[in-house]
Amino acid sequence: MVNEPLPADGIGGLPQPVGGGASLSRNVPPASQAWRGSIVRKEAFTLRDLLIVAFYHRWLIIFSALLPLIVAGTAAFLTDRQYTADGLLMVLVNREVAGNQNVTDTGPAMLSIEGLKSVHSEVEIITSAGVIRQTVEKIGMERLYPRIIDGRLGGLLPPVPEERRMERAIELFRDDLRANVESDSNVVRITYRHPDRALAIRTVDTLIDFYQAHRRAIFDNPRASFLTTEVARFRQQLEATDAEIQKVKIDHGVIDIEQDRALAANQVDSVVQRHRQVREREAAIVAQLAEAERQQAGLPKQVFDFRQRSDGGANDDDRNVLTRLQMERERLSALYAPTFPGLTEVDQKIEAMRRSIRSRADQKTFVTDREVRNPAVSFVSNMILSLRVERDALGNQLKELEAQKGRAEQRMDEVRLADARLIELHRQRDVLDDAYRQYVKRAEAAKIDEDAAKLRSSNVRLVQRGDAPITGRDMRIPFLIAGLSGGLLLGAAMGAFAAWLRGSFIMPSEAERSLELPALVTFPAARDNFEDPEARHALAHLAAVLLDTSIDYRRLRVFQLVAVSQDENKRPLARALAEEFAVGRGLRTLLLDLGETRNRGQLPVGPQDDNLAVASSGVPQLWLAADGTRSALGNLRTPIIKAQRRIEQLRNEYDVVVLCGPTNGFSPVTQRLASIVDANILVVRSEVTRSPAAIRLRDQILDAGGGLLGFVFTSRKYYIPRWIYRWL
Repeated sequence: MVNEPLPADGIGGLPQPVGGGASLSRNVPPASQAWRGSIVRKEAFTLRDLLIVAFYHRWLIIFSALLPLIVAGTAAFLTDRQYTADGLLMVLVNREVAGNQNVTDTGPAMLSIEGLKSVHSEVEIITSAGVIRQTVEKIGMERLYPRIIDGRLGGLLPPVPEERRMERAIELFRDDLRANVESDSNVVRITYRHPDRALAIRTVDTLIDFYQAHRRAIFDNPRASFLTTEVARFRQQLEATDAEIQKVKIDHGVIDIEQDRALAANQVDSVVQRHRQVREREAAIVAQLAEAERQQAGLPKQVFDFRQRSDGGANDDDRNVLTRLQMERERLSALYAPTFPGLTEVDQKIEAMRRSIRSRADQKTFVTDREVRNPAVSFVSNMILSLRVERDALGNQLKELEAQKGRAEQRMDEVRLADARLIELHRQRDVLDDAYRQYVKRAEAAKIDEDAAKLRSSNVRLVQRGDAPITGRDMRIPFLIAGLSGGLLLGAAMGAFAAWLRGSFIMPSEAERSLELPALVTFPAARDNFEDPEARHALAHLAAVLLDTSIDYRRLRVFQLVAVSQDENKRPLARALAEEFAVGRGLRTLLLDLGETRNRGQLPVGPQDDNLAVASSGVPQLWLAADGTRSALGNLRTPIIKAQRRIEQLRNEYDVVVLCGPTNGFSPVTQRLASIVDANILVVRSEVTRSPAAIRLRDQILDAGGGLLGFVFTSRKYYIPRWIYRWL
């Protein structure tokens, strides 16, 4: 533990003993539930965590935040103060399509949608290419857009080719021009934006003048005489068609063809439906009559009513008594021994009841038979008489329906002929009527146009000529504000994205949330040699955690340090932890390194066996064993029972055994030893250990049946300045 007062996550909490009801974190396979570590409390994401991530990715965030600022600064440098000149036109929408106000009170009334279309059509005329081209030619391209001729960015970029200058000028003019209809009104506002205020006002006035001239040329189209002749011709055709329609109705006796056609069809349908119903009823009556006569011939005069037979006698309750006695015997046999006198008495009663039941087997039974007169004979006779009367009545009804059907079909044919002729005549009349109405409207509109030819623009009134405010619009400050806001948003987004893509840990809390294991102790960066006092204090705390934890009230004595790779400083940590047990606690400690092999002949003499070479380390109470590949623990061919006995032997010979597994944490040796040691400790190094690999190693250890006490976080860096920590 480092004596750093500022961060709050230096040392994880003590794990709870298994006997106290502790459990592993979630998402652990069921096979590993023999022993579980302490419950990990997931803390919320705090402001301090956010600042740590921000300072870790500070260069990416700063670079991302500067990009919008640079773009906004460039745009502010290249942007000039703009003056917007505007003019107002009012479009008068009245009854006449021609648009002359109060010329006549006749003609159809215009709908509101037509008036809106008329206003928008004026906007399209204002922004047409012809009006814009004339305005640009009148003002001068070199005055409106000098960069087209002189080049852009002060001559750094070449000018636009001469053959494309007018098209480019029209594009730029349309970008600066706005012609919009004011909300809920028929007023059109024309605005033009330019750095020169006087030139912007002049451009708006010139555009309005060319628009009015162009509009007069569009509406100049005399056609009243032709339309008047066509109106007279269509009137004569309509009168002839109406006379022929009346003649057809009189000849066929039709008042309203739609109602007559519906009445004739309904009459035919009604007769047909009644005819079908009568036919169906007649067929049913005939079938019922035949069936009734057939069944009447086979009915007997008398029928059997019922028969009653009984084999029981009066007061016959022997079987019920026998059942109760058998139940009583089962109850007594369950409570007493077979020699109990009560059982003998119950058996005698059961035998007596059985003899009584057998004696009643020859008892006589009683039989009663009864016959009555058959009631179906009278019912069938009455039914046959009723069916014969109804059959005769249905025959007379069918004759009348045949006559009605003939008359209805004859009327239907007459209406059908009249309807076909009237449909053709009405179709001709509808076409003539539509054409007549349209020509009447157009003739009236054309007459009004010709009468008001010299006042064609009277329905478009100029409300305001071009004018612009004295103070223009400066977009430099909004660009800078937008760049600052965009920089902050982009920097925050890039920081969040980089944190999401980062697979390593920079804080113990991240490892706790990802691994769902408690952090036992944290070692700051530049102290991985574990020699300074703060590192020794953290080692003492780790040793206390390991020695104070018990499994089923048995203290932990054999520990295995596991890590994803050799970059986690697992060996220096194991050596420092072993020295803490030996020197700081005075315990006989063995450091078993299964990832390193030494020559047996060069080892000093010490406690050893045929499979494991043990040597003195020069530190009191500390012995080293590094011949892991040839030992019983490092050899995969060694039976697991033998490996367990070897661990038990080491537990008897030493007070504490620290195992440093192979370099690769995913080694089968690590997984094998995980289930026979007292506890496993995962070593996680800041900015080195990747989350997927650590989670995979955790799951493999748990799947192998091992218990994970927690993890040790090494090389912890503090990215936030110290003066900020005091406010968090």
